[in-house]
Amino acid sequence: MEEASPEHILQFVLSEKLGESTVGEVYQAWDTTMERIVALRLIPSELNSNRTFRTQCLSTLRGVAGIAHPNIGGVFGATEENEKLVVVLEYIPCTTLKEILSSGSFDNAKFLNIAIPIVRGLNHAHERGIVHGNLRPSNIVIAEDGVVKLMDFGLSLHLVEQDISSIETDLRAVRYRSIEHILGRDITPLSDLFSVGAIFWELLSGKSAFAGNSAQEIEDAILQSQLDFTQLRTEYNLPGDTILMLKNLLAKNPEDRFSSTSELLITLEEMQSFEEGNSTRQFFQVRPSTPRQYLLLSLLAVLMVIFWLVITTVD
Repeated sequence: MEEASPEHILQFVLSEKLGESTVGEVYQAWDTTMERIVALRLIPSELNSNRTFRTQCLSTLRGVAGIAHPNIGGVFGATEENEKLVVVLEYIPCTTLKEILSSGSFDNAKFLNIAIPIVRGLNHAHERGIVHGNLRPSNIVIAEDGVVKLMDFGLSLHLVEQDISSIETDLRAVRYRSIEHILGRDITPLSDLFSVGAIFWELLSGKSAFAGNSAQEIEDAILQSQLDFTQLRTEYNLPGDTILMLKNLLAKNPEDRFSSTSELLITLEEMQSFEEGNSTRQFFQVRPSTPRQYLLLSLLAVLMVIFWLVITTVD
């Protein structure tokens, strides 16, 4: 028999179940003490009793609770009730990136509008020593006011997956795992960047970078497959700088990726600046990408200047 959903937890009155994953159920609730709507994540007792997970989770949650950034979902606190860890979170009416992806791929301009706030939030966390370790489209949300937010900091299971047999593998989550996660190595900011690369690939193509019918098949693809960046460029008409950015993020060797999230953010902002500048030149109907095109446009500009001088000097 399925366990009945609780109606009250401590000072919280539960009103609606928002979702469920391997790290517990999430409810909308009314905080009768602070008189506000919150989201409660109820982490099950088996995970809460695992010292490694509990220590990792609470350490990360404390770090996130101590910062405020528009692109990071707020953490208000954590407590225990009936052996479960109850995490009190900012309630955000939103749509997940996973839901948005069901509509297909993004063009380069729309992609940058989503990618930059993702990386801004992640960079803010990384600068404070906080690694996510569990990034995927289902925990990146777009609030009703259009603000992109990262959720679920502290809920990575990479340290305890082998210890807790009841954990069911979520194939969607496996697709965004870093190589370091799969190999059981330390998860670092560069590991988050690999996960970001897998998310970005899907935003731009509408397809998973790493396919498979089982967790093992997907992990083998992450470790061994060589992605076809040329096909990605030709099929979706992506500019070269976008392809190069993806190559860096999805490099097998962490040392071949961007050196930091800050470097990635600068790159994305420069790409957006070029994209916006290029949109003002659309009347040329050509994007100068070869020396010949640059020469032709330069000659056209010179001829226009000469024409202007001629007509202004005629009596």
